[in-house]
Amino acid sequence: MRKNQEWKIIDILIAIVIMIVIGGILSYFFLRLCFLKHLPEPLLIVIGTFFMTISGVIFLLIKYPTDLYFFGFARTKFKETLVWGGVGGLIISSVGFPYAVIIGEKNIPQEFFIGLQNGKSNALIFLFAVIVLIPFVEEMFYRACLYRILRNRFDVFWGYVGSTALFTLSHSLSQPREVIFFIINSSILTYIYEKTNSIGTSIIAHALWSFTWFTAIYSYEMVVV
Repeated sequence: MRKNQEWKIIDILIAIVIMIVIGGILSYFFLRLCFLKHLPEPLLIVIGTFFMTISGVIFLLIKYPTDLYFFGFARTKFKETLVWGGVGGLIISSVGFPYAVIIGEKNIPQEFFIGLQNGKSNALIFLFAVIVLIPFVEEMFYRACLYRILRNRFDVFWGYVGSTALFTLSHSLSQPREVIFFIINSSILTYIYEKTNSIGTSIIAHALWSFTWFTAIYSYEMVVV
């Protein structure tokens, strides 16, 4: 991090505008490119989400650079990163488990599921994206960028409030009944990041949460349905 860094809220707003513009461009092309029309909608959503989020991350990391030690995979922090990431992941997985589908026998949200009948390759790409790519870019945006800027500009409290509010808003648009779970899990992800000062911990925890959620959904689909 550069000395005497000035943390500006306007940069967060610019990043959000960039993400919205990228999302609009991608939607335009997704609707017009014939070969993309054959891809399942959930896969297109995930692709769009990835490129939207990474565009905001790139902009903010250019403005507020960090170093590799920040990721927590240096030899001196590797064990701590794995332990906190694993424990945090188990906690948020239990909070955000798809109980309504597995226990309540409600329909699987189709925007988060690609059946094997739509092509195994599509399903595998989708799962790789939601378990690996999306947790990485989301943690980079909400914790490594958004929370870090708000914490340094104001304090830890407003870092929690701002990052959790935006994380919850972006996720609950498609799952309004899950608002409380997103608030809890975002707070936990922020806590383990703040506790370890390592974005690697929240990335691992978020990836474990996604792995648990989608493993449960696909297992339920194949065994029960």
